Amino acid sequence: MNPLKLPPFWFLLAVIAQFVLGWASNSGSGGWPWYAAGYTLLGLGMFFVLGAWMSFRLHETPICPFREPTHLITDGVFRISRNPIYLGQVIMLFGLATLHHAWITLLPIPILIAVLHWAFIRPEERILAKTHSSEFAAYRQRVRPWL
Repeated sequence: MNPLKLPPFWFLLAVIAQFVLGWASNSGSGGWPWYAAGYTLLGLGMFFVLGAWMSFRLHETPICPFREPTHLITDGVFRISRNPIYLGQVIMLFGLATLHHAWITLLPIPILIAVLHWAFIRPEERILAKTHSSEFAAYRQRVRPWL
């Protein structure tokens, strides 16, 4: 499969960009409050990603984008966000930016959000609307796409 069609590729690209920008900015350490905040955000992001992954496994539905889902997941972390994996990735990027202690490391975040929205979320939601029309419409009314 083409890596450009996989969300983890774009997340990894954003992480690499943050590290390059952080290294280039040569900013110092922010001390323990920055570390505490950064690691807390990393943990929260991982909570969303792992919670969603476990839900996909529990409901035995494909996690890979653009594959037809066998089940509409609305429980667990999906009660908080329609896209908890993408939300978790963005939260982890905020955590890494906090650990880098450099404002420039925030730049990849809006780019990743735009890529996720246009290349993945919109097409995935069209598939869900087609395969689970009334159930997805009700879910869409209850739960926001991000938070």
